[in-house]
Amino acid sequence: MKKYSVSEITIFSDSTYVQKFHKLDDKGQRNNYKHFDYNLTGGKFKKKGDFYAFSQIGTDSLLDDHFRIKKEKLTYYYQKGNGRFKKGAVFKEVENQPQRPIDYIREIFDYVYYRYLDKDLVSESKTVEIKYGDYISGRINLKITEFFYPDTKELVRLKIASGDYPEYTDNYFYNNGELVFAESWIDNEKYNGEKVKLFIRDGKPLNKPKAKKKIFQQIIESANNYMMDYRKASSQE
Repeated sequence: MKKYSVSEITIFSDSTYVQKFHKLDDKGQRNNYKHFDYNLTGGKFKKKGDFYAFSQIGTDSLLDDHFRIKKEKLTYYYQKGNGRFKKGAVFKEVENQPQRPIDYIREIFDYVYYRYLDKDLVSESKTVEIKYGDYISGRINLKITEFFYPDTKELVRLKIASGDYPEYTDNYFYNNGELVFAESWIDNEKYNGEKVKLFIRDGKPLNKPKAKKKIFQQIIESANNYMMDYRKASSQE
């Protein structure tokens, strides 16, 4: 049984968070806690009186944790039987250490996982008809589904499914307007369908699946162009 632990909370600019609970064997491992397994939770937070209420995503009953956020620390408060809040644990801002690509990939993976579970997202779908590629004649119907928060209209996820071949489904995830993850079907050198997953930071893939670099750029550019069109249409409503 693990006797020690480190709890890490990452706060994102879109009012979501991810919490990792790392279990350690002894205190001496605290400086290297990122290398140990962890339990993962996450959710959303919002201002509630003098506190920020953190609500966990993925459970039927949401447990609200209350925090006060300052520049260099996050202070947890729990509610007593008389309704008053009492100060609990204090989370201190960690020193900015150089992050490896795998660290960014883990953050993006956690973000995408909880967006799949986020019940606050609403969706709208539309069907469009486009031509096949240069090698095949005919047309294809695509079902495009947008997932967004109704109060801000912020686009979080874009899903594109083929009406003729629904198993060929693409997914794109955005964080505060920036593309962070793309899951897309491409034609490989034998012209067979192959799914690739791109973890993206600053417009560039962090991982390198086996495909031509030009294909990655096309996927990213297409997703970014869709976001620009979406924001333009939203501003005119």
